Amino acid sequence: MSTTQRFSIGCAGRRIRAGLGLALLGLPLSAPILLASPAEAGTGRWSGVVSWPRIAIHAMVMPDGRLMTYGTTPDDGQGAFDYDLWDPKRGTGDGAHLTLPSLIAMNSFCAAQVLQPWNGVVLTAGGNSATGAGNYDARTLKTNLVNATRYPRWYGTLTTMPDGRLTMQGGMVPYDWYTHSITPEVFTPGQGWSELPGARSADAYGSVFEDGRANYVQSWPVSNTRLFTIAGQATFYLDIAGQGSISGLQPFARPNWGATSTAVMYQPGKILKVGGGGSSDLDRRFAASRAATLLDITGPAPVITETAPMTFPRHWGTATLMANGEVLVIGGSAVSNADLGTVYAAEIWNPATQAWRIDASAAVMRLYHSTAILLPDGRVFTGGGGAPGPISARNAEIYTPAYLLDAAGNPAPRPAITAAPGLLTLGQSFPVTATSASGIARVTLLKTGAVTHGWNNDQRFIELGFRASGNTLSVDAPANTVIATPGYYMLFVIDRNGVPSEARMVKVPVPSSLDERVAPGDAPSANWTATVGTSRGGLWNIACADGEVVAGLYGTADAAIGGVGPRCVTAVTGRWTANPRSVGAGLDARPPFLRDCPRDQAITAIGGQASVQATQLVVTCSPMNAANGSAGGGGKLAAVGNGGGTAVPDAACGESGSAYGLYGEGNAQGSRVGLLCRNGTRAGGATASPAPTTSAPTASAPTLPAPTTPAPTTPAPSATTVLAALPTSPISLESASNPGYYVRPLGTDALAAAQAASVADKSAASFTVRPGLAGSGVSLQSVAAPRKYLRHQNFVAYTHDVTDSPGAYPDATFRRGTALAAACGCTSGACLSYEAVNYPGFFLRARAGQMVLEARQEADAWKLDASFCERPALGSDVGTGSGAVSLQSSNLPGSYVTNIGGAVALVAPGNDGDRQRATFRQVAGLAGQGISFEALASPGQYLRHAYFQMWQTPPDGGQTFTQDASLLPVSPLGGSCGCSGQCVSYESVNYRGYYLRHAGNALGIQKPDGSASFRQDASFCAAAPLATAATGAQAGSWRDCAPEGGTCTVSGQQSVRYGANGQYVTRSVTGPVGCNNAIFGDPVPGTVKTCQVMAAATQ
Repeated sequence: MSTTQRFSIGCAGRRIRAGLGLALLGLPLSAPILLASPAEAGTGRWSGVVSWPRIAIHAMVMPDGRLMTYGTTPDDGQGAFDYDLWDPKRGTGDGAHLTLPSLIAMNSFCAAQVLQPWNGVVLTAGGNSATGAGNYDARTLKTNLVNATRYPRWYGTLTTMPDGRLTMQGGMVPYDWYTHSITPEVFTPGQGWSELPGARSADAYGSVFEDGRANYVQSWPVSNTRLFTIAGQATFYLDIAGQGSISGLQPFARPNWGATSTAVMYQPGKILKVGGGGSSDLDRRFAASRAATLLDITGPAPVITETAPMTFPRHWGTATLMANGEVLVIGGSAVSNADLGTVYAAEIWNPATQAWRIDASAAVMRLYHSTAILLPDGRVFTGGGGAPGPISARNAEIYTPAYLLDAAGNPAPRPAITAAPGLLTLGQSFPVTATSASGIARVTLLKTGAVTHGWNNDQRFIELGFRASGNTLSVDAPANTVIATPGYYMLFVIDRNGVPSEARMVKVPVPSSLDERVAPGDAPSANWTATVGTSRGGLWNIACADGEVVAGLYGTADAAIGGVGPRCVTAVTGRWTANPRSVGAGLDARPPFLRDCPRDQAITAIGGQASVQATQLVVTCSPMNAANGSAGGGGKLAAVGNGGGTAVPDAACGESGSAYGLYGEGNAQGSRVGLLCRNGTRAGGATASPAPTTSAPTASAPTLPAPTTPAPTTPAPSATTVLAALPTSPISLESASNPGYYVRPLGTDALAAAQAASVADKSAASFTVRPGLAGSGVSLQSVAAPRKYLRHQNFVAYTHDVTDSPGAYPDATFRRGTALAAACGCTSGACLSYEAVNYPGFFLRARAGQMVLEARQEADAWKLDASFCERPALGSDVGTGSGAVSLQSSNLPGSYVTNIGGAVALVAPGNDGDRQRATFRQVAGLAGQGISFEALASPGQYLRHAYFQMWQTPPDGGQTFTQDASLLPVSPLGGSCGCSGQCVSYESVNYRGYYLRHAGNALGIQKPDGSASFRQDASFCAAAPLATAATGAQAGSWRDCAPEGGTCTVSGQQSVRYGANGQYVTRSVTGPVGCNNAIFGDPVPGTVKTCQVMAAATQ
C-alpha cells in the first residue's frame, strides 16, 4: 500500500510528510524545552538514564508491585514477543530484570492491555496479531494464548467494567488506518469474547485515518453497563447491556483531541484531557495543543469546560496520577513524533487550584511509544519512545516527586503502613495501622493501571475518608465498583508534611464467584537470581513441570559452558517422588557433564566464573522444607567448566525459594545462566493460580530406590532410518497424534499443529523439501513465503527468513527419517520424524499444539507427538508457474484483468490492444514471496494494489511497492471456476486475508464477506495469454545476462531476474546491476546463480 498516496502505515512508522514549518506552529523550535538544571527547590528530581532490555512501549504494575514492560524486538524492531519484569527493590542493574520470551504466537506490538481483575494476570489483545490474545502471569512467568477477538484490535482499548468484565473498543487491521473495527466486544471470564452488534457504529468509531476514532479511544464506566468514551473528535456513551447500543454522540470540537492527546480520571467521574491534536504518529496536520479540558461525567450528560492550559504544547505527552492526586505530564513535542519543540520539562496540575507548575527536566526525549506510570514507592517510571521515532529509547528514567524530598532536596522521612487488609469490601470501613512522626493527614487509593501510547486506560485516583485512633485508622472503602472498578490498587497514607508512604498493594474483588479472592500479598510469585555471565543474544528459558524442582544440571562444557539444562524431579512436602530427569538442554560437541543434588535436596543458588560468557557454574543444593523451598544448609556440587575471567558470587533464590528452571541469554545456551525460583515460604509455590479457599492436600513421600546416575553423554542420535530421496512436489506435515492438524504458522512465525481450513492456512501449511542448508539432511522451505524456512530457535519451531544468515542454517536443517512412532494416527502419507542436525537426539514435536524441539523420550505418546505424515501439500492444486498468462474472471468468463491507462479493471477484449493490455508475465514475487504480474505490453510495469484498488505502475524503489505487487496464488475461494485455465485465487502478501476481487468491473483487494458471490468474484483462471504472435506481441523469453558476481547491463528499463533451478527474484532495473545476493537476496542458498534479462517483446 503506497504511503505516499494515503495514510496507511502508523505503528510501523513509515513517514508521510516532512516536519511542519516553524511559522505554522507559531513558536520557536530551535531549542528543546527544558527547565534549567539543577532543579530548583520544591521540584522533583530525575534519576540518571538507565538502560532497559526493550523499548518500553507498554508498561503495567503487577499485583506484587513489580513492573512489566514490553514492546519491541531486541534490535528495537516492531514485534513484542519478549516480556521484561523489573523489581524496583533490586535497583536498576541487570539483576533487577528478568527478560523472557513469551513462547506463544502473539505479537503484542500496539495492542490493548489490562490486568484481569479476577486474578491479576495480564490480558493482551490485538496489536500486530490483529485478533490474537494472550495472558502473561507474573506469578508463574508463564504465557498462554486465550480466545481471539472477533475483530482486529490494533490500537484497541480495554476497559474494566464494574462487574469485572472487560470491554474492547476501537482498533483496526494492523497498519491499515482505513479499516476500523466499529463493533465493540466484551470479554467474560470463562466464556471469552462476545460482540455487541447493536453498538456497531462507523459514526462512533470512524472509518478514515483523519478522524482517529478507532485509535486508542479513552473510556470510563459511568454505571454497571455504561461507558463514556472519547474517540477522536467525538464523545458518546456505549451501553454493553444486551446487544449493546451507542447514544449521546457529540462532536469534541477542541484542539486537544485524538490519540496524541492524554487523559486521566483525577477524581471519580472527573476527567482531565490535555495536549495532542492528531490521530496518530503520522498525523502532522496540526501543531500540538496546550489546551486542558475538564469533563464531568457524574451526571446524565457530560459537562465539558476548559481549565488553564499547559505551558508547553505536547503531542504524545503522558499524564500520570501521583500518590497525592496531582497529575504529572511528561514528554511530547510540538510536531508529532519529531524532535521539533521537544519538551523535556515536566508539568504538574493541581486539581484543587486547577493551576499548572513547571517541574524538573528529564534527560531523554519521550515521544511516540513512550510510557510513564506510578510505582508503589511513590516514584514515577518513564521510558521508551521510538520504533519509529527520532531515537530508539531503550532506556528509562525514574522521577522522584517533590513530595518525597525535604527542603534541602534530600529524601524526606516517610510514614509507613504496617498492617492493612489485602482484600477490600466496598461500602465498609477497614483498619489500617500506620506510623508517622507528624501524623496521618490523608489516605489515597490509586489503581495500578496499564499505559501505552500516552494513555493509561485503567488508572484512577480516589481520596478515602478515615478516622484515626493512635496508629490505627478506620478507613472508608469506596462505595461501589463504578467508583473503584475491580482490580488491583496502591493504598497510600500521607503525613501532615505531604509525604506519602510506600503503597500497600490491595485488591477490589470482582463481585462474582469467578474471582479467586487472593490478596496481592498472599499470592506467591516466581523470582529469579542474577546470572553468571553477561552475554547478549537470544533469550532462552527451560522450566520444570508444575510440582517439580531443579535437583541437578547437565550439559556440555570445557573452557566455557556450551549448553546447560535442568535435572527436574517431582517433590512433595520436601521429598522426591522420583529420580531426576534431564529437560531441554541445547548441547554442543564439548565434553558432557551431569551433576545431581543429594536426595531430597534442590538447587537454591548459583555462582561461578565468567568473562562475558559463563566459563564455570557452581550450584548450591539445600534440603527442602514442606513447601519445597530451602530449609537452609546443604552444600555445593562440583564445578562445571574450566573457569576463567572474574569470580561471580553466589546468587540465591529469595524468600527461602528453590529453583524450578534456568534462564539466560546469548548465542549458546550456557553463555549466561541464572535460576528461576519459586517462593519457598508457602506450600505450592507459584506454580499455578492460588486456590481461593482451600490448600492442596499433602501426601506422604514414598520410599525411593537409590538414585542412579546416567552416563554423562550427549543424547544419542535417533535410530530412525534417514531417507535419501526427496519429494519432488510440495508437502504438508500432518500430526500423527492429532490427525487433521498440520504444521503451520499460527498468527506469527511461531509454528503450531493446527487445523488448516482456509486457503491462507493451507498455503501456510505447505513446504518444499530442499537439500539441507547446512550441507546435509533436508530443509523445509515455506511455499507461501519462499525466503522462509522451518527452523528451531530456543527450542521453539518457527518459519524465519534465514537465506542471508548462514549461522542459522544448522537450525533450519533436519535429518528426515522413518517415524519414531510404531504406528501413526494419520494415513495421508509416509510417517516420518525430523531430527535436528545440530542437536542430535532432539526432534520436532507437537507439544499441546505448539511445535518445539525436544530431546527424545521413550514414551509412546511422546513418540507419536514427534511423528508426522508427509502428505501432498494442502494447497498443491494451486499453481505458481511462470510465463505469459491472462487472468480470466470465473463468473464473468468473457472478461479479463486489463490495464486501462494505469488503472486495472475487468474488460471484455474487443481488439488487439485490449488483448495486449490483458496479458502479463507471471514472475517470482518482487517481495521475495508469491508471484508478481509484469505487463507484457509495458515491461517493467507490474500489477499492484494501492487504496485497496488495483493499478499497473513501474516500481518506485520502495519496499512497499514490492509487497503491494506480490500475490500468493491459493486454492480458489469459489471451489471451481466457470472459466478455462487453472482456477486460482490471489491473496495479498502484505494484507493477509485480503484477496484480488472484482466488484462489477472494478478490481481491488478485499476481505471475504462470507458470501458465495464474493468467493466467485475472487476466483480467476490463469488462462492462455490473449496476446500472441498473430496480434503482434510475443511472450518474450529469458536470456543469460551475467553469472553470479558479475554485472548485467541493460538499455533502458528492463526486467532482470536472479537465481537458478526455477527459483528467481525479479527486479526492474536501468543500466548496470550487480548479480549478487546483496542486490537481489538469495533465492536458492548454496547454489550458483545467474542473472537473466527478459528479451523485449516484438511488435
